[in-house]
Amino acid sequence: MRNPAEATAEDFVYARLRSLILSGEIPASSPIRQAEIAARFRVSRIPVRDALRRLESVGLVVTLPNRRTVVPSFTVTEIQEIFEMRAVLEGLLARWAVVNLTKGDIAELAALSSVMRSVRDLDVYMSRHEAFHDIVARRAGLPRVQREAGRLREIVTPYIRLYGTVNPTAELAADRHDDLLAVLKGGQATAAEKAFASHIRHAGQKLAATILALTKGGQDKALPEAEEKAKPRRGAAALDGGRRLDAVGAQ
Repeated sequence: MRNPAEATAEDFVYARLRSLILSGEIPASSPIRQAEIAARFRVSRIPVRDALRRLESVGLVVTLPNRRTVVPSFTVTEIQEIFEMRAVLEGLLARWAVVNLTKGDIAELAALSSVMRSVRDLDVYMSRHEAFHDIVARRAGLPRVQREAGRLREIVTPYIRLYGTVNPTAELAADRHDDLLAVLKGGQATAAEKAFASHIRHAGQKLAATILALTKGGQDKALPEAEEKAKPRRGAAALDGGRRLDAVGAQ
């Protein structure tokens, strides 16, 4: 049986590493060394090892053939694939959720959409964005689909943060959550599924276009400026092979 103190330490390490990865403070392709993490958080290696296993199970770290643990980075094609998977799953969740949404849910979604439409702080925007999609996902009553959709959304969160950093706040405000809310109010399952799937695909296209604009085969002189712009919000970026954007930071 696991020592309760070790379990508490594991939860702490898991939560801290997850936050650092999602915020971009630990960028994509960064190595995660157990000894360094243990020293940083003043715990033994056992909770660090177990926390890394949990992080790997949700895709936030990967173990390479040489046994190095790193934060994953994705190519444009891989990001497009993830968003296509999200479109299918989140469309399905919306289809099942629409008949279960209460008046209270609709009011909460409206409040979240209102904040997203006007807020200028990226962290606030992203927290409301997650809450909006989580409400719909929970009401679907499909826990396996909800978990997988949430996992996919989480592993691209660092890239979403980068998108929000290098694009004006006004572009985030125009991402159509008011339109999604209007469809949900209509109560039609097919319409809800189509709207959410289209919303996710559109977000993936915007993110892919941003990555390509930043990289341009590794020759874009504007990239250092974009990197500097990202740093205040912890979305540091680097290049690997011209098309892989190692960033931890559109829908």
